[in-house]
Amino acid sequence: MREAIRSVLLFPGQGAYRGDTLHSLDQRHLQVRKSFDEIDIVVTRLGGTPIIPQLFDRPAPSTDALISQAPDVLQLAIFGTSMALHNILAANGYQADVLLGHSFGEIAALVAGGAYSVAEGAELVVHRNNVLRAAAPGRMVALSCDVDRARGILDVLGDPWTSIATENGPRQTVVSGPTVAVDAAVAIAAALGIPAAWLPSPYAFHSSLLADLIGPLTERIRHLQARPLTTPVFSSTLGRFYRPDDQVPEQIARALVAPARFARSVAQLADAGASTFVECGGGAALTGLVRKVLPSVTATAGTEWLARLQTEPTKPTIRAASISTIPTAIPTPAHVISTARPAPLPPAVAQSAADPATREALFAELVAMYAEALEYPTEVFTESVSLEADLGIDSVKQTELLARAADRYGLPEAQPEGFRLSDLDTMGKVVNYLWSMSTAVGSPVVTDVRAVAA
Repeated sequence: MREAIRSVLLFPGQGAYRGDTLHSLDQRHLQVRKSFDEIDIVVTRLGGTPIIPQLFDRPAPSTDALISQAPDVLQLAIFGTSMALHNILAANGYQADVLLGHSFGEIAALVAGGAYSVAEGAELVVHRNNVLRAAAPGRMVALSCDVDRARGILDVLGDPWTSIATENGPRQTVVSGPTVAVDAAVAIAAALGIPAAWLPSPYAFHSSLLADLIGPLTERIRHLQARPLTTPVFSSTLGRFYRPDDQVPEQIARALVAPARFARSVAQLADAGASTFVECGGGAALTGLVRKVLPSVTATAGTEWLARLQTEPTKPTIRAASISTIPTAIPTPAHVISTARPAPLPPAVAQSAADPATREALFAELVAMYAEALEYPTEVFTESVSLEADLGIDSVKQTELLARAADRYGLPEAQPEGFRLSDLDTMGKVVNYLWSMSTAVGSPVVTDVRAVAA
């Protein structure tokens, strides 16, 4: 008898690095350093520089710094975070029926599914990094519109190198291509009243700019043939489950250019019975996307799932279906994207409104709040992003958002002596301020009081 798909583990791609979250996990879980030790062995064997000293020395490097100075390290950090968190979740009783990667995250999903070891996955990433050094310069931007409107903008633009990169949901489509062309697409979107936000990505992934790299990458990784999967992996670029006869290295190479249809993929899995989605990465970008696409399902970040273990008397139990019971194909639903607003999470999953157990949890909640209010993708809200210069958030909107956050967490409306709104010019500073306020009022729900970074 075929069992229904119930739980899906999500692996994020670009924009998923969170240095503070990685450090926090490393302080509490041995799996983090074990995963990165395995990665560094591979990096060293292939002639690279170990990444552990670059990632774990204080302070943690920002996404912007890694993009400009060490894009290879950024890719390995994203991969390593997902693998470490996957091992932590497994050690705490979480098993999913299906694994789904978003863009670059598909490599981590394949490793988690048993196709590759962590070391082999790291080798895939290193070879991918080496090939990408020859990539033509380009950028990625998230447009706050559906894919049809985004295609209309690209039709007006008429640039053959600019493409739809990812279809994330009813109000978010990512466009990728040459910087000048993508700038023009943003200008067209602005004329139509469509907001846009640049994504923290070192390359123009999923665009024709990378087409010449498919062959070289395939040759570099052809020897890394995948083993039979132990957990099914759904591909957002193929639009189906991986099959035993798939040439996985070739698919990984083609994914440099092929669009990632994330919204369609999660809708297909939900149509097949999936009702729980857990994000296996440093942030909560995919969690927010799933909530917008599928308001009726439960979506939570893996770090939040772990935080719940500290307050619940017993661990959540999640049953994983046997791979033999999972269908190899799922029909595309007639309506794969919902325009309804996300419903609140059920009490069993959602944290209390005033219960940010760690700074990382507070960061994820505030990013989700800001992203929904401003209709920006969550991945643009890095620690160092400038709220006004980069995202155009003026003082009036900033005051409104701070007031909303204070109300949510039960903080005093009056600001402390010497407070200046202009000092909170980055997302990280906003989080630091609210975290210090929550600890100052002696909130009994705060269980991990640590010094707030300067």
